[in-house]
Amino acid sequence: MKRTFFIRIVIIATAIVFFSCEKPSECACTDAKEYEKFEINKKEYLMKCMIPEEVSGSTVNKLIICNHTKRTMNYGHDWSLEYYDNNHWTSIPLDMNWPDNLLGLSAYQTLELKQNLYLLAETYNNAIKGKYRRSFDVYLYDWKKHKHYGSYGLYFEFEIN
Repeated sequence: MKRTFFIRIVIIATAIVFFSCEKPSECACTDAKEYEKFEINKKEYLMKCMIPEEVSGSTVNKLIICNHTKRTMNYGHDWSLEYYDNNHWTSIPLDMNWPDNLLGLSAYQTLELKQNLYLLAETYNNAIKGKYRRSFDVYLYDWKKHKHYGSYGLYFEFEIN
């Protein structure tokens, strides 16, 4: 009798946890030394980080964006590179053609981009020492409700020494 009661309790508890769990798996950003979180509401957020944080000629950096919302995060192929000069960010012209596609990151998914940021600064700005950032714009939109939830500029800052 005690054993069947215990088994029923375990089954009910497991069902409650299984069916009520909307929490996504942890974002890879929680492993980073630094990350930035953008709250959408009390339960939903976007998070971004860069791993590894060091930028050198041989380092491939992983730029991570986590969509911890119930909505699709939209973005495009385009991005920009900026250099901090005279107390403001200056855009560095990039000789690139971007496909005009709208991409989407589903709810509770993670986007990982790999890039050698030093090589990027070297190619487009002669690796001039100083602060840089790679800019990336994302949009939260619910296509079913036709509702826009916000635009967010995500910046991945790095330094060339």
